[in-house]
Amino acid sequence: MIKQKADALITEYLPKIYGFAVSKSFSYDEAEDLCSDIVNELYRSLLAADKIYNIDGYVWRACVFQIRLVKEKASGNFNRRNGYSVP
Repeated sequence: MIKQKADALITEYLPKIYGFAVSKSFSYDEAEDLCSDIVNELYRSLLAADKIYNIDGYVWRACVFQIRLVKEKASGNFNRRNGYSVP
């Protein structure tokens, strides 16, 4: 995806992503950190993607994935070497 389109999509979805982060966090500082992480990963994946057929679903999955990643890191079930949770 070209950078200008990715920038426009991030700008469009930022209020929704922030709202999602606030709903999943215990404080506004935590929500801002989570939102920042989500936007960073989403931006990288948008730039790498060729075509996205359902942008709403794509953004939603990025948010849910980041929440799962944060929970795994907090619980100690995250293996830094390969990025997957350890059973």
